[in-house]
Amino acid sequence: MASGLTHGAREHKDVCFRPKVESFQSRPVSIPQALVRRILEGEQANDPSKETIMSYIDGFVIAVPNANREQFIEHARTLDVIFLEVGATRVVECWGDDVPDGKLTDFRRAVHATQDESVVFSWIEWPDKATRDAGMKKIMEDPRMPAPGDMPFDGKRMIFGGFKPVVSLPG
Repeated sequence: MASGLTHGAREHKDVCFRPKVESFQSRPVSIPQALVRRILEGEQANDPSKETIMSYIDGFVIAVPNANREQFIEHARTLDVIFLEVGATRVVECWGDDVPDGKLTDFRRAVHATQDESVVFSWIEWPDKATRDAGMKKIMEDPRMPAPGDMPFDGKRMIFGGFKPVVSLPG
């Protein structure tokens, strides 16, 4: 396995690794001291004079019928290009793989997913909120946008929102 994650890790077909939380609690992790100091001091969140410019994120959760998986992927490939054309810097579409049922709430309940549906978690990164606002206006006016009834999922059950990052660590 990659990255030395052998204890408590699970390999997925897309070469993603999902380590169990317990494995990190008992393992030392090497993090640069300067980064730890910045995080602990809350540099970005508490001192506006030191705040760095961060992106703006639109997040989405939808339920897609399993029978529409390929149709959804094609739909996303078409629309995501439009988001990039109007200023988005990144678009990510994730098909639910390990989406547990919760005791009080969970992703499936949030979008009223049925047994024959999967949860899709997506986000769009923008350089800033102004670019996002202008881009979304252009998207709504774009003739390539499908009518709500032409989408491979029930848009009435979609949850979405815009988010201003408060912590951003280098990857």
